[in-house]
Amino acid sequence: MGIRFRLLGPIQVLDGENDITPKADKQRVVLTMLALYRGRVVRTEELIDELWGNNPPRSALATLQTYVYKIRRLLPGPGPGADLLDTLPRGYRASIAAEDLDVAQFERLAMAGETALRGGQVEQAATLCAQALRLWRGPALSDLSTGATLSAHAMRLAERKLRTLEVRIEADLRLDRHRELISELKELTIGHPLHEEFHGDLMLALHRSNRQLEALAVFQRLREAMIEQAGLEPSVSLQELHGTILAAGGAPAVGVPASALVGAREPVVATPITPAQLPPDTADYVVPDDLVRQATQWLRPRTGPPSALRVLTVNGMPGVGKTAFAVHLAHRLREHFPDGQFFADLRGTDDNPAEPADILARFLRAVQLTHQVTAADLAERATAFRSWSSGRRVLVVLDDARSYEQVRPLLPGDARCAVIVTSSAAPPTQPGAHSLRLAPMCPTRALTLLAGIVGTGRVTRERADAERLLARFGHLPLAIRCLGARLLATGVPIWQLRDQVEAAARPLDHLRFGDINLRARLDASYRLLPPQQRAAFHGLADAVPGVGTTPAELRTGAKTLDALVARNLADIVPAQDCTESRYGLHPVLADYARERVRSVLPG
Repeated sequence: MGIRFRLLGPIQVLDGENDITPKADKQRVVLTMLALYRGRVVRTEELIDELWGNNPPRSALATLQTYVYKIRRLLPGPGPGADLLDTLPRGYRASIAAEDLDVAQFERLAMAGETALRGGQVEQAATLCAQALRLWRGPALSDLSTGATLSAHAMRLAERKLRTLEVRIEADLRLDRHRELISELKELTIGHPLHEEFHGDLMLALHRSNRQLEALAVFQRLREAMIEQAGLEPSVSLQELHGTILAAGGAPAVGVPASALVGAREPVVATPITPAQLPPDTADYVVPDDLVRQATQWLRPRTGPPSALRVLTVNGMPGVGKTAFAVHLAHRLREHFPDGQFFADLRGTDDNPAEPADILARFLRAVQLTHQVTAADLAERATAFRSWSSGRRVLVVLDDARSYEQVRPLLPGDARCAVIVTSSAAPPTQPGAHSLRLAPMCPTRALTLLAGIVGTGRVTRERADAERLLARFGHLPLAIRCLGARLLATGVPIWQLRDQVEAAARPLDHLRFGDINLRARLDASYRLLPPQQRAAFHGLADAVPGVGTTPAELRTGAKTLDALVARNLADIVPAQDCTESRYGLHPVLADYARERVRSVLPG
């Protein structure tokens, strides 16, 4: 037998009968991370993040290497830990067999137990789940100073343990072990006062033991607690079980087949698939590190009791990369939200924006609450989603929102969850939300993005022309992607495309290639403008870049121009004279405004 790792309780590392668990807390954190990710590389930055959070010391990498060295010395092998712990270019990997890790044994037994119950092998299901539960010696990772990642793992394991307990109790009920279950279920309902399945199991066990009045009292206590704490009635299946007990009156329940009363409960199903709806991250995404760091700090779960739902709004002009930023950020955060990641395109700039009720139907189907989808009322679906997300850590990304009214029903119901909302405008948000406005890229990042598309050598050889071409479109990310795709597909030199753009009467024609159409993005935002704001937008078409113009010069009110700024279709230009605000347009928006003024485009 190899070295055994026991994580379902206080951390233990056993070599035969010898306890070789590291004494230092941070060494145990490192070893636990490696054990949980057995066979996979754990990157050094992940370990540093878990050890020190947002404030790692300058010596973090060297200190981590020291921890790994000390762990190696504890682990026997040809060399100290040589056959167990591998050092790789970007991290470390622990080669641990499944039979040597209690977490892996537990998950194998728990899954086998669920499979057995679905297949009608009830006795085997009860035995397997009981074996799985006996591996637990206390709360998982209970003696560690856990960071965000290990806290998420501990919560996931606790949820998995609860599901396994539910399956074992279901099997015991089918085996007519109702009398033996009553005391255990009473303790469980006290510890989980809103857990409907445990309350239903206790009601069933009491009823089958001829204790109908107690069974009805259990339902009444649960109903009062749910109404008081969540404003919800018990589920339909639990109400049906209550009705069955009422209808039975004092009739003996002994000898009644379990299926006669269990039938009202939903059957045990496979472990629900964790929603993972995020679109793929962009491989060549050029990260604005400061904004990603700021957003990550805001959205990551805090230590200690949760306080309020964390909502981040990301806004910016069309083509600035809001969706790419939100998706990249969500992938960076997904490990902190192990119960699911949801994504929805709200089509806020379309003529036909998405209906929140339809989005909720998708969310509820994803978590197997299909019976809730039939509810026609938006409020019912929103309540069902909040109820499901209560007690869970989920991340919701809502892309292209038009208003907060569109967003509000889609918010999860637990402070441990987080939400990212993108919008071309800056919609009003709930109190306490954090907001980021994305700006176009700096020249250096813009060149890096272009080089990633067409090749570094090509950009280096024509650097001056590339800089001039990208500056012409204000370093807007979507414009850079379109120009890069055009250069890559046609093979024309950068200088030639630059000349074509500078000579074009309609420069935006060059920002349409393949499925990229920046003008169409601008059309969508323009259509939402009321007439007064459209007129002000036209008036800004010829404002001097970097200088801008004033409301008086445009003969319009500052309120109208400020509304354009809020919609990210204008900017306030910094000026030496601060007596009156000056307004201007991004180069791409200026091109579009001039097209509108000349009525080249319809509408």
